[in-house]
Amino acid sequence: MPKLCKCGAIVVKRCERCYPSHHGGTTAQRGYDNRWRVLSERKRSIDPLCENCLGKGVTEPATEVHHIIAIATAPHLRLSMDNLMSVCHACHQELEGR
Repeated sequence: MPKLCKCGAIVVKRCERCYPSHHGGTTAQRGYDNRWRVLSERKRSIDPLCENCLGKGVTEPATEVHHIIAIATAPHLRLSMDNLMSVCHACHQELEGR
């Protein structure tokens, strides 16, 4: 079902103009390789609750890890713990603008 992107374009999934890093290539080619998987698991073990929900006074388990500054913008921060936050699925969707 088509929807409106934040840039105003009508898209079926994601707007290539706003989200070019999410098109094409395998997950590993986009920066989500085994090193990412291990770091993601480590981050969630250190911060097992959604950091976004905690800021709102809500306790929710973290199921995903979000790059604060996107890999496409700063690939050198891909595996930096300071650029990560543990989040629940709903907050990750919100943070990614979905």
